[in-house]
Amino acid sequence: MMCWSHVFFSTFIVLLLIDLIQPVHKFWFIVVVAIGSIFADIDSPESKIGKHFKFIGKIFGHRGIFHSFFMAFLISYLFSLVFGYFWAFFLG
Repeated sequence: MMCWSHVFFSTFIVLLLIDLIQPVHKFWFIVVVAIGSIFADIDSPESKIGKHFKFIGKIFGHRGIFHSFFMAFLISYLFSLVFGYFWAFFLG
């Protein structure tokens, strides 16, 4: 998927489920979901974010460890330590 495909699809899904999730700050929840959706392609040198972190793609390869639930959980946890919003980043 392309960057905007990730953002639109994840945002669409979250907008469908936002009443079920009931976040405290809906706007920021959606923003963090969009950021999380882009972050999954950090290991692709052709992606918007991957262009800035080419070394990650060279080390791990595209659709390697960064596309696993373990890494999604770990990065979401680290993100939540600084900013909160664990589930928003994880869902992205």
